[in-house]
This record gives sequence, structure tokens and C-alpha cells, in this order.
Amino acid sequence: MEQINQLKEYVMNMKQHLFKDESLEHIIEGIQTSHRKRRFMMMYLLHDKDIFHRYYKERQAWGMERLFDQIIAGLLGRDIFGVKKVISEYLDISYIPENSNITQYEKREFTKDINSFVVYTRKNLS
Repeated sequence: MEQINQLKEYVMNMKQHLFKDESLEHIIEGIQTSHRKRRFMMMYLLHDKDIFHRYYKERQAWGMERLFDQIIAGLLGRDIFGVKKVISEYLDISYIPENSNITQYEKREFTKDINSFVVYTRKNLS
């Protein structure tokens, strides 16, 4: 659970640093055109189980189908640090099938964001 609390802190720091007072709705509106907003939203959705499942249910209405496909494929991919397993179990995503249309690039992109989180946690522990 400590890693999840660290993830929550990481995501809130990231939002403040990247988007300051920008509303979440405005960030979501920009995920199709802004690489930064899309990658932030992937991490944001991971930090809270209720938020993840609420947006997952409404993913078509928000235009986030591909984003969720990328998250699921990324979480089910290679897990060097064990963080993906912790997050997957916390979110309880076992019932969600993986979309095989996600490219290796998209999976690596997600993994880079997870690795950035791991570096953040290690810096904070030192």
C-alpha cells in the first residue's frame, strides 16, 4: 500500500508541476492532441481505484478507450520492479481483457512512465 500512497503523491506533484490549476476535464479534453496530457492521464488513472473504474466505465464517452487499452497492456507487460503487479492488484483489473492492438512503442511509453515513478520513489527514500 505504501507504493500506492507514493503514487498518489507523485501524481499530485506531477499535476501541480505540469498543469497547475488546469481542471481535470480540460486535461482530458486535450489527451487526443497533447502527448503530455495523455501521458499524465495514464498515471492519474492509476493512483485511485475508484477513479480508475469510474472512468473505465465511461471511457467511450470521454474518448479514452485507447488510453485504457494502453494502460491495461502496459500493466500486463514485463514488470522489472514489481510495481506493475502492485498497481494491477490494487486496481483489480483482472477482469479486463488486454487489447492486442497496442503497439510495442505504446507499451514502452507506459513502462517509461512507471519507471519514472520508480526513480521518484527511490529519490524520496534516500
